[in-house]
Amino acid sequence: MNKKYIAVFLLLFSSSLMLGLALKNTVDYAMLIAYGVGGLFLIGALYFALTQKEGNPKK
Repeated sequence: MNKKYIAVFLLLFSSSLMLGLALKNTVDYAMLIAYGVGGLFLIGALYFALTQKEGNPKK
């Protein structure tokens, strides 16, 4: 289940950067806001990647 969250957060990161690029000529500081929000999404993906529980393979 956590792998789906990781993929969603990575897609949100890329979409926030695309939105920042689309709005950079109309909104002041659009890219700065996009990088900030994108960073939060990357931190969310990192959190779910690090807390993902691995199965314990039997030897």
